Amino acid sequence: MERKTVSQGEQKLLILLALQQLGGVTQLQLLRFMVEEDFMNYFVLQLNLCELEEMGQVCMTHQLLGSLYELTEQGRYMLDNFDTRVPASRREAIEAAARGWKPRFRAEQQNQADAFPMKDDRQCLRLRMLEGDSALLDMSLTVTKHITEGQLRERWREAAQQVYSAVTQALGADYAAGERLPRLPATAMLQQIGEADWMLSLTDSLDSPTMNLMLSLPNEQLARHYAARWPQSRRPLSAQIMNALQL
Repeated sequence: MERKTVSQGEQKLLILLALQQLGGVTQLQLLRFMVEEDFMNYFVLQLNLCELEEMGQVCMTHQLLGSLYELTEQGRYMLDNFDTRVPASRREAIEAAARGWKPRFRAEQQNQADAFPMKDDRQCLRLRMLEGDSALLDMSLTVTKHITEGQLRERWREAAQQVYSAVTQALGADYAAGERLPRLPATAMLQQIGEADWMLSLTDSLDSPTMNLMLSLPNEQLARHYAARWPQSRRPLSAQIMNALQL
């Protein structure tokens, strides 16, 4: 789709239009969108993106979801006033492609997965399920079966909701509001975050942990109930998570 006669001005407008349609995206996500849809090659994108950032028309924001490129007010002004310079066919192509990519990018941002090698030939997997400015679930697993980051991210994107539901069902079973606050087991830690949230940290072993969970919960009573159920639930829960991730 890329035309050799596309001017630099139009190239910049195409990037602004893509960001308008996609919303906040990582640099890699923007690159994938522009290159895989054949709107622009890597070098042209990088050159124009740097210039747009210098002109204050795009900016990079840093948040829990990661570092995201977004339109600024200046970028919206440029797009509103000069978008007629973008041929209708290219505008329609970007809008149509963005409708498919946007939900995929949101899922990637909200369900993040990373893999790290360990000295003993094992692998540490970090899996997060994010919502707004908080992490609903932050989990690390130590595994012997190696998996690429690409495979892990694809599997986590598909399994994240299933895993979160399994955790909340296993640890939240039989909860009743107003119950007596149980004591925390040795494998649990609880900390209040702000005025409304509680962060519960759980580990399967104090000496040699292979699974650690951090959960954001709305009150101390529910968090302590989760913690009390953890010792009896951790083994079947671990098996469910491994099965969901195909590990």
